[in-house]
Amino acid sequence: MRILINRSDAIGDTLLTLPLAQIIKEHYPQAKVYFLINQLTAPLFENHPYVDGTIILSLPKKIFSIHSLYYFLHSLRNALLEYKIDHYLYVGGSHFPTLVARTLPLTLVGGHQNSFLGFVLLKTGMRQRRSKVKLHEALYNIKLLELIDIYFKENELHELKNKKFMPLYLDNQVVTQVNNQEIDFALSHVRPLTLKHGDDGDSKNHQFIWKDNYIIIHPGMRGHTLNWPAENYFYLVKKLILEEEKMKDFAFIFSYTSGDMPYIQPIWNAINATLDTLPTSTKKLREHIFFLNGEEIGLRAYLRLLQRAKFFVGPSTGTTHLANALGVDLIALYSPIKVQSAKRWGPFFTNSHFQVLTPPVSCAAHFYCIHSKCKNYPCMHKIKVETVAQKVLQAVIRCL
Repeated sequence: MRILINRSDAIGDTLLTLPLAQIIKEHYPQAKVYFLINQLTAPLFENHPYVDGTIILSLPKKIFSIHSLYYFLHSLRNALLEYKIDHYLYVGGSHFPTLVARTLPLTLVGGHQNSFLGFVLLKTGMRQRRSKVKLHEALYNIKLLELIDIYFKENELHELKNKKFMPLYLDNQVVTQVNNQEIDFALSHVRPLTLKHGDDGDSKNHQFIWKDNYIIIHPGMRGHTLNWPAENYFYLVKKLILEEEKMKDFAFIFSYTSGDMPYIQPIWNAINATLDTLPTSTKKLREHIFFLNGEEIGLRAYLRLLQRAKFFVGPSTGTTHLANALGVDLIALYSPIKVQSAKRWGPFFTNSHFQVLTPPVSCAAHFYCIHSKCKNYPCMHKIKVETVAQKVLQAVIRCL
């Protein structure tokens, strides 16, 4: 068997699909497992012991150009032929590869038929009503292996949550070889002009010292999932820096990408307001807080930085799953809405100790927040900064 798994979308979704490779190898030791992925997630697969290779999906810029579309599909077809793929499994992402797979005499062109395109293009499919949230997303992915005769009874499927998976193979991965200077540069970059306060007039981060203990906080996320109020991530850090003696040797790194700016800007605003009202605490806050644009160093270097962190705090996003996969203890803040809940999207791997915090409310919404129609709106505010700070402090003390 030479199987190609199409998981050409987001980082978090990809991580929750990687266990399929290990399970396939355990059931079919002679099988070759390949992943079709996007360029961003490629570092997750380097030197992975259960993955035999990857195909990078690079959609043409002129997707509606007949010439470029033909060249793209032809190249993709050649890649499947080069790897001698005989089984194609769609788990998520673009359906262009499915279209290509239909042109080849494969044993299986299958996957989940949760969308119209999946229903039309896949020869063999499995209809999964994931919105009912009876399983974790990773377990829904694993159930797709029934299409290649790998079955788990219901109790066995749930027991997989306790199985030791290897989502990232760090011992030999290039991530362990990234030069510190790449990250030092990014952590020493000039802060936005809005953060110009300080008794020395300096607008740069102070020099980050690698021997520092540090906590990474990633406040941003994509999509419509509910998040903790952005400024609360700063108030959490402020409380830990100014009120907890045990955190005096810790640095706090706010990581982000360009798409996270709606969450980063309120943090900058909250910092400025604090520096104006608490001038005596200005230096202390500035010396403990860093900002890191992950796009400047790339995923490999970010993984290395994240791997060394003492702790992580974030919402329902791919970075939270990265921390979990890397074995970093963490606190994750999740929405109470059913399809957004931690039951389906929470940290999955046993690699790290994690706690999930949700608002203490009974949520009637199934897909989306109903806003003012809900008596608990806005509910994410009900996760108190003091509660999160106490749990972070307890967890950090435990791991020191």
